[in-house]
Amino acid sequence: MSPDAARTFAVQGRVDDPAQLRVSMETMTAMNTPLEQSSQRVAENAARQSVALEQQQSQTQQQQQGARAMG
Repeated sequence: MSPDAARTFAVQGRVDDPAQLRVSMETMTAMNTPLEQSSQRVAENAARQSVALEQQQSQTQQQQQGARAMG
């Protein structure tokens, strides 16, 4: 929590891990958001990230195949 308690912070992973995930939000918003709604947002964000990663991997594969065809 921030010194004035206006923001709440969460960390996933070890504190000394450079790959840790962090998030912060206004404390009052966090307190007034139902768990079901928060969980749904997490699932939606995870789905978007998964789609973006798949698109990026597909694009990388296409670029590599194009480079091999030219080479």
